[in-house]
Amino acid sequence: MPKKTKIPAIKNIPPTTERELKIALEAIKEALEVRLGQRGDPLDRAVTVRELVDAGLAKQAPTITSGASDFIPGDDDKEPGDLSIPPAPSGLTANGAFTSIVLKWDNPSYGNHAFTEIWRSKANALGGAELVSTAGGQIYTEEVGYNQSYFYWVRFVSAANIPGPWNDTEGTSATTSVDVGAVLTTLGENLSNLPGYDTLTGLINSASAQGSVAARVIRSSSAPTAREDNSSIQPNDIWFDTDDGQVYTRNSDNDDWVAARDATLVNLFGSTSFTGSTLSAAMATAQGDIVTVTDAQSSTATNLTNLTAKVDTKNQTFIQDNAPADNSTNDLQDGDLWVDSNDGNKMYRWNGSSWVSIQDTSIGTAIANAATAQSTADGKIDSFYQDNAPSSASEGDIWFDTNDGNKVYTRRSGAWVATQDSGIAQALSDAADADAKADGKVTTFVGTSAPTATAIGDLWIDTDDNNKLYRATATGSSNWVAVRDTANDGKTTVFTQANQPTANNTGDIWFDTDDNNKQYRWNGSAWVLVRDVTTQAAVTTEATARANADSAISQTVSNLTVDVNDNTADIATNATAISDEASARATAITDLTAVVDVKNQTFISTSAPTAIAAGDLWIDSDDDNKLYRATAAGNTNWVAVRDTANDGKATVFTQDNVPTSGVKKGDIWFDTNDENKQYRADSDGSDQVTTGEWEVVRDVITQAAVVTEATARADGDAAEATARQTLESKVDLKNQTFISTSAPTAIAAGDLWIDSDDENKLYRATGPGNTNWVAVRDTANDGKTTVFTQTDQPTAENTGDIWFDTDDDNKQYRWDGSNWVLVRDILTQANVTTVQNAISNGTSAQAGYGVAVNANGAVAGIYIMAESDGTLENNTSSTNIIFEANQVTIRDSNSGGTNVTPFTVLTSTDSDGNAPGVYITSALIKNASITAAQIDALSAELVNAVAINAGSITAGTMSADRISGGVIQSTDLSTGGSTNINGANITTGTINAARIDASFIQSSDLGSSGSTVIDGSRITTGQIDAARINVTDLVLPVAHNKVTGSTIGTFLHNNMTVREVGSIGTKPGLYDGYVRINGSDTQVKTLSFFIGDGTFGSGSEIDSTSNTYNNGPNTQNLPMVDIGGVQYHSNRAEAWAGIERFRTAQATAQLAVTFRKRSGTSRTAKLYILAQGDGGARSLDGVEYAFTRLAVNEPVPFTFTDQTQRPTNETLTHSAITLTGAGFTGGTLTLTGDSSAQFKINSGSFQTGSATVTAGDTFTVKLTSSSSQGTTVSCTVTVNNVSDTFSITTATTGSPPGSPPPGNPPSGPPSGPSGPLGEEAP
Repeated sequence: MPKKTKIPAIKNIPPTTERELKIALEAIKEALEVRLGQRGDPLDRAVTVRELVDAGLAKQAPTITSGASDFIPGDDDKEPGDLSIPPAPSGLTANGAFTSIVLKWDNPSYGNHAFTEIWRSKANALGGAELVSTAGGQIYTEEVGYNQSYFYWVRFVSAANIPGPWNDTEGTSATTSVDVGAVLTTLGENLSNLPGYDTLTGLINSASAQGSVAARVIRSSSAPTAREDNSSIQPNDIWFDTDDGQVYTRNSDNDDWVAARDATLVNLFGSTSFTGSTLSAAMATAQGDIVTVTDAQSSTATNLTNLTAKVDTKNQTFIQDNAPADNSTNDLQDGDLWVDSNDGNKMYRWNGSSWVSIQDTSIGTAIANAATAQSTADGKIDSFYQDNAPSSASEGDIWFDTNDGNKVYTRRSGAWVATQDSGIAQALSDAADADAKADGKVTTFVGTSAPTATAIGDLWIDTDDNNKLYRATATGSSNWVAVRDTANDGKTTVFTQANQPTANNTGDIWFDTDDNNKQYRWNGSAWVLVRDVTTQAAVTTEATARANADSAISQTVSNLTVDVNDNTADIATNATAISDEASARATAITDLTAVVDVKNQTFISTSAPTAIAAGDLWIDSDDDNKLYRATAAGNTNWVAVRDTANDGKATVFTQDNVPTSGVKKGDIWFDTNDENKQYRADSDGSDQVTTGEWEVVRDVITQAAVVTEATARADGDAAEATARQTLESKVDLKNQTFISTSAPTAIAAGDLWIDSDDENKLYRATGPGNTNWVAVRDTANDGKTTVFTQTDQPTAENTGDIWFDTDDDNKQYRWDGSNWVLVRDILTQANVTTVQNAISNGTSAQAGYGVAVNANGAVAGIYIMAESDGTLENNTSSTNIIFEANQVTIRDSNSGGTNVTPFTVLTSTDSDGNAPGVYITSALIKNASITAAQIDALSAELVNAVAINAGSITAGTMSADRISGGVIQSTDLSTGGSTNINGANITTGTINAARIDASFIQSSDLGSSGSTVIDGSRITTGQIDAARINVTDLVLPVAHNKVTGSTIGTFLHNNMTVREVGSIGTKPGLYDGYVRINGSDTQVKTLSFFIGDGTFGSGSEIDSTSNTYNNGPNTQNLPMVDIGGVQYHSNRAEAWAGIERFRTAQATAQLAVTFRKRSGTSRTAKLYILAQGDGGARSLDGVEYAFTRLAVNEPVPFTFTDQTQRPTNETLTHSAITLTGAGFTGGTLTLTGDSSAQFKINSGSFQTGSATVTAGDTFTVKLTSSSSQGTTVSCTVTVNNVSDTFSITTATTGSPPGSPPPGNPPSGPPSGPSGPLGEEAP
C-alpha cells in the first residue's frame, strides 16, 4: 500500500464570505465532517479502503485499464471475480419506424453480463462512431427524426466493467421514414404548377364556384335521376351511358341531359343537336349532309372553302427525333416548325432551304411539363395508407403499409407488388460512398461572399458574380484565387441572365431572360440586338406570298367549288375522318374525367376536411397520422379506420403513465418514466398497477439470478458481520480524533480533539469522557514571544508577548512583565494640519489662518487671526498671533542659514528644570549698549557665576571635567557613560543597533531573530518574503457569478451546442477556482465546459452557430490555443463527475479548475458549456463559478513581422516593442540566433547577449539579411519565458539584389510614417 495520505484540517468559513456561498460551503463542511467522523453519530463515519485493507477485508488488485476498481474483497480463500472478456454480440438488427430506429440483438450468453453499449455513426466507419446509450436488455429504441440514416455497433460489458469485442466491424444501418406529409405537400405543389391543372380543377369545381357541389361523373345504362350517393343531380354533372358509350351533360337549368359534342362539329354542321340517338347515328346524318351538298346549302360550301383555304395556308409543326425532309409527303413551306424530340425539344424553323434554330430551351421544358401533366392526369392513381392490403384498387394504385415502416406497394395485374425504387437505394448507397470519399477531399462552396476554406484546393462558386470560380491556396477566408479555363481564352461566352453581363470578348452572346430571351451580341463596346436575317427574309417572302394568295382567293374559291362538286365522295371521307377524330378526342376527355371523378381523395390535415364522396380518406397529422374514412360527403361523416387483421393481438404501449383505454389482456406497457420497466395486462380493461391488472414482467433468467444473488448476499452479510466485528475490535483499539467547537466524549485515553472554535487548538484525553481534555503544547516554544490576535486582553506567557486588539483597529500592545503597554510607531503619528477661514457679512469680518505639525503628540503651530466689527471707516478691530511651541527660533535668511535664538518662551518646565517664562540668551540694549571693551576689568573668577555662550569658545580645547551641567555630564562621555540625544540632531554616520533603546524599537528586534511591527504603508520598495505574510484571513479579489439556465439558453436535441455562461477576467495570469453545474428535470447530456479568450459568434474563433464541436474522449475538436481560442476543457462530465445525463435537480457536478491566460486585457476569458439535449431543447438549472487570479511576472506576448523577398546583405530594424503586462515588473531580455542580430533598450545603444528590463521599457531589434538568395536568417528574443522569432528571407533567383520587395510593404506593428521596418546600408 502507498504511504498514507495526509488529510488537511477543514478551516472555518471566513465570516466575510458571501451568504449563499457560505451556506453551500458550510453544508459541504458539515457533510465532510460527518463522513470523517468529526461530528454527528460515529456510525455515519465513512470507512476508507485503507481501513478495509488494514482490517484484512480487502486487498489491492492489479490495475484494470477499463476503469474497474483497483480493490477487490480481501478474503484470500475466495477466487477473484470473473475478469473474463465478454463475447461479441450476435443477431444485431436495425429497423426504421417513422422517426425512430429500433435495435435488437441476441440475449447475452455469458454469466456476469452488466449492460450493452450502443454506438452509432453517420458513416459506416467504426472509428468515427460515438457512444449514444447503454441498455440492460436486448432492445433499444432511439428517436432520430424523419429521413435519418445511421450505422450502429454494440458490445457487451461485464459486471467487472470489462468491455467485449464489437458485434462486427461493419455497421448495421437503418433509415427512418420519409415525412409523408411533406412529400404529399410537395407533390401537390408540383401538380398545381403543371399545365392544365387549373383547367382540370376548374371543370371539376365549376359548380363549387357557383355555391353548389362539384360536378360528378355518373356511370349508368339509363338516364340517372340521382347521384351514386343518392344526392341530387347538379348542373354540369356528366352521365356516361355504359350501353353505347355516349356522354351527356346536365344542362344549366338542371332539367335535361344533353348529348356532349365537339364544338368543331357544331361549327361545321351549324346545329347543336343530332337527329340520331347516338353519336354514330349523328355522324351518319352529318355524312349524308356533306355528300348531298347543293347550291341551296351554299353557305356550308362557302364555310368549307374558307376552312380549306385557311388550312392550306397554315404552317406545319413536326415533332420527331430527326429533321423532316422536304419531299412530296411533307411539302415543307416557309415558316414550318420542327421540334427535335431527341434534343430537349429544341425548335427549328424552315427558311425555304434549311432548318434554322429559333427555339428557347424553356419551350422544350414547357412541352415536357405538359407531357408529364397529361401523363399524370391520364394515369391518376389512388394512394392507400393502412396496415392491410386494400381489397379494391385500380391498376397503378399505391399502398403504404403502415404496419411495415410505410413500405410501398404498387397495383400490378390485379396484385400488390412491392415497389423498391432502386434509384433511392442506389442514391443512399452513393451518398454514403460519397460522404466517406468526401472526407479529406476538397469542399466546394456556393455563395455570394468568400467562405472559410478548410483545406488547400477547396473551390468557391461566387453566385453573385456570374458563378465565377475560385480556388483556395490555403485555409481561411482570404486565400481565394480566381480559376480560369485558359482553353477558352478568346472564345465566345454565352450569358443567360436578366441584366447586362460583363463581356469577355467581342462576339459574346447574351440572352435577356427578362425580355423573352431576346438575343444580343457584344460588338466590342456595346450589346447589339441580334436579328435572324434568314427569318427576316422569310418574313418578307411570306408577306409577298400572302399578298399574291389574297389576290387569288376568289379564283381559289371558284376552283374549290368545282372540286367540291366533282369530289363529293372525297369530302365525305374527310368529314368522316374528322368526325372520328373528334369522337375519339371527346371519348378520351370523357374517360379521363370519369377516371378522375370516380377516384377517392386523400386529405392530410390537422382538422376534419370536407369529403367529396364516400370513401375519401383523411390522415389526421395532429394525432399520430390516425386514418379516417368518409361514409358520405361533408366534414362530419368521418369514421376511424382500424386494421381488423390485428384485432385480438397484443398492443404495446410506450408511455410514462398507466394505459387505461382500449387495454386487452396480454397487452404490453413499457414505463418510460421508470427506465422502460415492462408490465403486462392480466385482464381486459386493466387501468392500474396491481395484481390481476397491470403486472410487472420479470425475466425468469433475471429472477434466477436474483435468487442466486440473494443467496450470495446472505452469505456475504454473514461474512461481513464477522469481518465488521473483527474490524470494530481493531478500531476500538485505535485513538480517535475529534474536530468540533465543543468538548466531545473521548472513547479512550489518547484521543485528540481539535477545537475548531478556538483556532484549532489541540487537546488530548487523559481518559474516557468529555471532561478529561488537557491542552497539548509545543514545549519547544516555551519562553518565546507569543502573538495574540483577539478582542479582549489575553493572558501573557512571557515578557515581550504581543497582542493585536482586533476590536480596536488592531492596536498593538506589548507585555512588559506586568501590564499590556501600547506600542506606537513614531512614523504612524506624524501629520501637518492647515486651517484657514474668512467670513464677511456686511457688519463684521473675521479671517484666520493656522498651521500645526504633530509628531507622536509633540505639537507645534502658529495661528494668525483678525477680527473687525463695524464698517470699513468706523470699526473696532483686533488681531492676534499665537505660537504653540516649546521654543521659538528666528532665522535670518541672509546669514547663511544660521539659526538665531534671541529668546526662548517656555510654556512648561523644560528638561533642565527651567520654569515657564521668557528666557533671553543675549540682548542688545538699543539705548545703552554694552560692549566687551567695557568689561575688561572683570576677572575670570567672576565668569563662573554666569553662563558663557558656547559660540564664544572658538579655539582651543576643553577638558571634560570642565563641562558641568544638567544636559551633559563629564561622566556621560566616558566609556561607560550614557546620555540622551535628540534624534533630529543625528544627520550623518550610523548608530549601532545596540545603542537604540525605545519602547517601540528594541535592539533585539533588529537582530537576526528579532521581530517588530511595521505599518504596511511604510513599505514602498523591496519585497516581503512569503513566510512573513499572515494568510489566515487573506482576502483576494474573486470573480464569482451564478447564472441561471434560462440566461444560458437551451441545448438542442442530439445536436452539440455551445452556450456562453459568463466572463471570468481580462488580465493575464494564473486563474484558480471551481465550476459547479446544476441539472434540472430535463435531460442535458454529453456535457463538458471550457474556458477561452476567443471571440464568440457565427464564424468567430469560438463558433456559436455551426456547433460542430465534439467533446468525445478522443475526438474533441475545440480550438485549443494559448491566445484567441480555448485554454481549458474539462472533458465530459461522466469522466470527472460520473454524470452522463443531467436530468434531475440533484444532478450536481463540481470541478476545481486552474488555467493560464496569456493574452492582454483586450481579450476576456469566458466560461462556456458544450452539450446536447435529449428529446428536444433542454436546459440546466444553473451554473456557478468563482476564480481568483495570481499575477505572473511575464510580459504580454509580442510578435515580429517577418520579412520575405528582401535584397541580400540588407540590415532591417524592426519597430520598437513595449513590454507591458498586468503582473510584469521586470526581468532579463535575451537575444539568440544569427550573429548579425542586435537589440537596444529604450534609446540605448545596440548590443548583443542579454540585458535587464522593467515594465514599460521598449526594445528594438535589427538583423542583416543573408548574402545568398532564397536564404532565411533569424533571431529570437526571450523575456521571462515569452519569446518570438524575427526572420528575413532573401529573394529567390531573378530578383535583383538591393531591389525593394514586390507589392506593398509587409504589415506589422506601426512605427511612424516609415512603417514597421527601417533600412540601413549594408
